[in-house]
Amino acid sequence: MKTLLAVGCSFTNKNYVSDEHPEMDCSWPKWPEIVGKKLGYEVVNLGTNGAANDNIMRSAQDYMAEHKVDMVCALWTEPFRLNIHDTYHDNWYAYLRRDARSITGSKRYGVKTFHLNATNPLVAHIELAKRLCRTDDHTRIASEELRHIHTLDIIAKSHNIPVYHMHGCTLWKNHVYQTASLDSPYFSILDKQTNIWGWPFYEELGGEEPLGNRDHRISEIDSHPSAKGQQILADKYLELIEQNETN
Repeated sequence: MKTLLAVGCSFTNKNYVSDEHPEMDCSWPKWPEIVGKKLGYEVVNLGTNGAANDNIMRSAQDYMAEHKVDMVCALWTEPFRLNIHDTYHDNWYAYLRRDARSITGSKRYGVKTFHLNATNPLVAHIELAKRLCRTDDHTRIASEELRHIHTLDIIAKSHNIPVYHMHGCTLWKNHVYQTASLDSPYFSILDKQTNIWGWPFYEELGGEEPLGNRDHRISEIDSHPSAKGQQILADKYLELIEQNETN
């Protein structure tokens, strides 16, 4: 049986549990499983809560280095997420987010301050975001996301594997869309491709977001895809795959 490799953040995670609604059963089929069932593919779902875009790209790269894959679908996340690699943690974003939630007691998002421990703050989350988006830094963040998409394309091509892209987690439009790396060489490269749904992702640039409707989210306080939202994501991937295979 052919294998579909799916990578992404919590929007992709097969075992997602809502922090905002812990009593809710979120075990509805996620988009990779829906796509795999429709295509008759075995599914390897590497979606991980809090994954940054470089983690998404690297997880696909590492898996393809050791396993046979017939198709890759990537659901990219917020471009400003930072992934600090070391030899122990998969990524620090999720750990720091969890620790901050336990320290602050906040049930919604929870990240007031990133902490190493209860008394040693790393940096205020809002201040970090402001610093990242100051002057031209937000352009670099957007360009980094495009670089990851392009890199995954190259890696998949080296394995002779088709790869399909979509953007899931909401973007910071008020900072990023204004430039969206229009001067980046990666923007012009991706602009010619047909394997990306909704490109260039930002409505202000003529792109589309697959989950623009709040009815496709779990609730007002949990923006993750509902069962309906997961079906919509799957339908978009299937539409993209069919268009490219037909052509």
